[in-house]
Order: sequence, then C-alpha cells, then structure tokens
Amino acid sequence: MNVMSILIGVLVALVVIQSILLLLLFRQVGALLLARVDVIAAEGPALGSLVTEQMAKSVGFHRNGTDAARRTLLLLTRRGCGACETALRSLPGWLKDREEKPALLAAGDGMLDLDPASRTRLKTMGMVEHEALEALAVFGVHMTPFAFLLDAEGRVLAKGILSREEHLKQLESQAQEQEAALPS
Repeated sequence: MNVMSILIGVLVALVVIQSILLLLLFRQVGALLLARVDVIAAEGPALGSLVTEQMAKSVGFHRNGTDAARRTLLLLTRRGCGACETALRSLPGWLKDREEKPALLAAGDGMLDLDPASRTRLKTMGMVEHEALEALAVFGVHMTPFAFLLDAEGRVLAKGILSREEHLKQLESQAQEQEAALPS
C-alpha cells in the first residue's frame, strides 16, 4: 500500500510539472506569434504612405489609372514559393463574389509555375504579371506572398501576408479603416 501511495504521488507530481511546462510553452508560442505580427507590420512602406517612384516602377504600377476609384492588389511573390502559387491560383475564387474587384498586379523575382488554366483565369481577370527581380528589396519585403492594397495614387491602404481568403478580408477591412482615417 505504501509503494502504491508513493507511485500515485510521483505520477501526480509529473502531471503537475508537465502542465506547468505546457503553459510555459503556450506562453512562448503566443509571444512568438505577437512578435511575428510586429514583423509583418514593419514590412514595406507604412500604411497611408505613397509608394515611391522607384517602388512603382519596380513592379509596373501606374498611378492615376483609368479608374481613379479602383484599388490595386499588388502581390509580391518569389520563385519556388508554394504559398505564392497557391494564393495566385486561389485569387479568382476569393474575388468572384466581390462587387468591386481590385486591379491585380503580381510581381516577383520570376514568373511562377502556374498551370495554364490558372494563368488564363488570372489574365481574364486582368492580372498583370511583372518580372521584378528587385521588387522585394525595393519594397523592403522579406516574406512572401506579401500583398499591398493600393489606391489609384499609390497610397498603401493595407498590407500583409496573403495566403488565405481570410487574409484578403483582413486587407479589405484594413483598407476601409485607412481610407476612413484619410483627410477628405
């Protein structure tokens, strides 16, 4: 009986220790995730700022397009980035139910290996691919796929990783907040 009590006590102590270690691990993971958000926010030009001429030229962005109210979704990609290819293949589905579709501009260090059907769908939507070897460096972006939602003047309304439809919704929400904060 005495040995059994000792074993139960040791088992309870191990469970308590594991619980404490698990809580500490969750705390560290949470801190890392928060740090990652700060890193993403620091990528590229600041919200509300205009992209520079060098930035615009590096990705083929033209200010004051034919539709001054239309936004441009600039997606910076990297060759060999599976998430970039997935995001580009998924864009038509993500945008299909939107009343106001942004102009699409994909730029990166090389054309992605998209299947012909996906490339055709994107071209039909008006997407422009621009090979821009220096775009990631000029924009100060290290993570891909990274998106900027720009107004017709090239003002950064929103920015962030774009690998899921939820990210696109976050960008759109961020853009609405940014537009509301701009002076009329």
